[in-house]
Amino acid sequence: MTDSDILREAARRLGQHWLIFTDLDGTLLDHHSYSHAPVDKTLAELERREVPVIFNTSKTFAEVSAVREELGNRHPFIVENGSAIYIPRNYFPGTVGDATRHQNYDCCLLGQPVATIHHWLNDIRRDLKVDFASFAEMSTDEIAHATNLGAEQAARAARREFSEAIQWRGTDTQKELFRRAAEAAGFTTIQGGRFIHLLGQCDKGRATLRLASEYTAQLAQAFSVVAAGDGPNDVDMLAVANLAIVVRSPAHDFPKLPAGTKAVYTGAYGPEGWAEVVDFLLAQ
Repeated sequence: MTDSDILREAARRLGQHWLIFTDLDGTLLDHHSYSHAPVDKTLAELERREVPVIFNTSKTFAEVSAVREELGNRHPFIVENGSAIYIPRNYFPGTVGDATRHQNYDCCLLGQPVATIHHWLNDIRRDLKVDFASFAEMSTDEIAHATNLGAEQAARAARREFSEAIQWRGTDTQKELFRRAAEAAGFTTIQGGRFIHLLGQCDKGRATLRLASEYTAQLAQAFSVVAAGDGPNDVDMLAVANLAIVVRSPAHDFPKLPAGTKAVYTGAYGPEGWAEVVDFLLAQ
């Protein structure tokens, strides 16, 4: 079966109401330049058809707020690898039961406060004698250099509330020891495109299901989930989708998905690949 055949069948099965959950870096945004130009027309068409595009990313609230403003996105979003869901106030007709108020959003916390994570990092560095640098320890210039971001964007990336991004400087053996220690302490480690992310017991998949269930409960209709991502930290999100769009990356191979995941793999890289598949679905 070709990808086109899979997509035609997927479009038939998706039905009338979709939610598109998407990673940002390397997926909706170009891995190197962070450009979103290739998806602009597709995003406008999705908005016209009232298909929510929900950012589900390792980025912070501050980073996603800037991207949403630039793209004119008005929908809920998920930050820091599933650590928290932000829903614009009055987006849904009813209240969100387990949410707290954060600026103009209802916030559903699924992870851990960053202070708890920093405390553990200080202890484990001493205990294991491992070498790494967290965003909290890096200067804005260092973060900008490591991420290819501008200074203002790097400052937003450093404003982490529920997770920490770590630039690993030790060996692979030490990294495995670190990962096991984090798991034993009740944390999750996720290997992103550039950094290790340390967070609570949450992930993009669980956050996707939580928000999708909120749509169903609030709007009293079933939604199909389309998810798009390019890296290992997207696997949990891709695995729970009715259709997973696995976006080709110039930096690494396609992530390995669990058996049974209904997935298509893009031929083009980053946002070009994203638009290629979504445009095909819309055309069906």
